Amino acid sequence: MKQSIFFIFLILFLFNYSAAQDSLSNGNWANKYELLRNTPEAALMVRTGDIDNLGFGWPVGFNPFSGANTPSHGYPWAADTIDPSGTDRIMVITSYTGSPPAGRDGYTAGTSRPENSVRPITLNYELDGLLIQSAMLQIFVDDFQASLWKAQYQVLMDGVRIPGLEIIINDLIQTGPIGRIIKYEVPETYLYLLEDGKLEIVFDDYTTGAGDGYAIDFIKLLINPSLDRNYGTITGTIKDQTTSLFLDSVKVVANGSVTAFSGTDGTYMIDSVFTGLITVQTFLPGYGSQTKTVIIEEGQTENVDFFLISPAPEVVSIWPEVDAFNVSLSDSITVEFDVAIDTATVNLFSFYVQAGDSSIPGSFYFDSTSIVFTPHNNFMENTEYRVTLNTNITNLLGVPVSQNISWKFSTGAPTAIGKLETSAPRAFDLFPAYPNPFNPSTRLRYNLYKSGRVQIGVYDLTGRMVKELIVQNQSIGNHSVSIDGSGLSSGIYFVRVRSAAFVKTQKIALIK
Repeated sequence: MKQSIFFIFLILFLFNYSAAQDSLSNGNWANKYELLRNTPEAALMVRTGDIDNLGFGWPVGFNPFSGANTPSHGYPWAADTIDPSGTDRIMVITSYTGSPPAGRDGYTAGTSRPENSVRPITLNYELDGLLIQSAMLQIFVDDFQASLWKAQYQVLMDGVRIPGLEIIINDLIQTGPIGRIIKYEVPETYLYLLEDGKLEIVFDDYTTGAGDGYAIDFIKLLINPSLDRNYGTITGTIKDQTTSLFLDSVKVVANGSVTAFSGTDGTYMIDSVFTGLITVQTFLPGYGSQTKTVIIEEGQTENVDFFLISPAPEVVSIWPEVDAFNVSLSDSITVEFDVAIDTATVNLFSFYVQAGDSSIPGSFYFDSTSIVFTPHNNFMENTEYRVTLNTNITNLLGVPVSQNISWKFSTGAPTAIGKLETSAPRAFDLFPAYPNPFNPSTRLRYNLYKSGRVQIGVYDLTGRMVKELIVQNQSIGNHSVSIDGSGLSSGIYFVRVRSAAFVKTQKIALIK
């Protein structure tokens, strides 16, 4: 009997020692809220949620900030009413209505509405004049299994979607359930969300109806984190999957913030990656974007190789155009691709429109090559909007687009919102082919503002070049090229004009 009592006491001690933890970087682990200034890690640290592994405690010697997985634990459990909103409780995505596309996990099966409804997690703090130069989130996540249950999580900070963090969350497989910490360096473009001293974070899926539940132990925000952090290195080689040739100038991004490019031998190296779960993503025009995850420990070098697939769908045109102003309040947003898009996966892509820090709701229309977004309400006057499309959308071969696409436009004049940025100096004009539709020939006119090598080709809907028109150096000025369709079948084609300074594509229709 005494041995049994001792054994039970020992187990309780080993898995609940965290309550006594206290540190200069994290404060008292048992506190539900914590704010510290000038810690070894950052100028300001704010935490919501106690550090207690959802109430199960930590195994002896386990460091929850190491990036290691916890042992699996039991479920369900009763949420404590004194825990901060969204922490230490099971939450099931909003779109789940009882008919999931791929079954459901134990968190979903073992809980019910409204107790398992998604709740925001809020961090409150006073900057006291601190100028935000950089920031990092540390989030202890549990039982995310998006790919297994066919979920597609969105992560919102103050209502603004954060694509880099979404990639990390949607790549997690935490069957067990098990937990681990993820670390995300907030991109500079989103630092403005932190300036008001309040940050609300939501993890949810509004579309798929998947049966996936999850839990968050705590969220920790570091403002102006110290450069004295734990780093590792990622290296690898990038090749064409079909030819096995090395690929040069591939952009490689770790956790949406640290960037490197491959050399002529296809190799790359990122030597300033902080430790933990890292998402590595590639971007190269003409090739599909790929994403892989890797766990990096302090001082460790991990090899992550990629074999890229081509052709990837490319954007032919967008409306409203980049930096357009005086856009009609009743306009829709259109993105047109050069190839047909896979309708089986089109609903998994992320397309969102923002005005300041607010997301604009709306509806989508798809045809084979276009996406049209119509806002539920008209655009507002004298307002700047930003549109973002991520890389989940694929062509009929299953290859995702080659790059994230983001641009802005305004419903006001430049003087109404300040001077609009331009994405690049003017390099050329491309005029509509005439006649179009045509049979058997049409002519394309263009104007170069910079001399250089120009390539013009005609491509079919699969992205295959069917006619090469020009490959030569051309001078500044007006140019034209005739397109002879006598050897082609009736259908839709795309003319692509490419140089070192620009790429532009135009749709043409051959009708015989």
